[in-house]
Amino acid sequence: YAVKCNPEPAFIAALATLGASFDCASKVEIEAILSHGVSPSRIVYANPCKGENHLRHAAGVGVNLATFDSMDELNKIKRCHPKCSLLLRIAVPNDTSSWRSFGTKFGALSEEVAPLLRHAHKLGLRVVGVSFHVGSKASESQVYRGAIAAAKAAFDVADELQLPKMHVLDIGG
Repeated sequence: YAVKCNPEPAFIAALATLGASFDCASKVEIEAILSHGVSPSRIVYANPCKGENHLRHAAGVGVNLATFDSMDELNKIKRCHPKCSLLLRIAVPNDTSSWRSFGTKFGALSEEVAPLLRHAHKLGLRVVGVSFHVGSKASESQVYRGAIAAAKAAFDVADELQLPKMHVLDIGG
């Protein structure tokens, strides 16, 4: 659950009781979720531009899964939270005929996937999967089909590069 959508404490408490996992974009959101007794293993730190102090905080409280979509983020994660497992956030195509979407705001384009995975590997970082977010106005299943196809392509690239097997698909929010 993306905390930024509705951080109301009673709602978060109900989700926590039901065993939900949480997408947090900041130190404040991480702390809010932890205050409900949620295990840090149920938190993904998903922000395209994480502050170094926030990354260090995540490391300190045991939040060990984060997203990335750029070389700069990888370098920052290496400096601040090198034991963190990672999800490559990919750009979602506007239509299913093209993986490359110029209208996307966040996420790696198809041609950036291999260089990012190689760089993560070179830094000794562990990429465990792929993340995407289709946006708040996705009303057609085709958008999800296109995004899942793009995610599969990223998994295939990792296999072709003979990198450690990825096993997580985060359909984010």
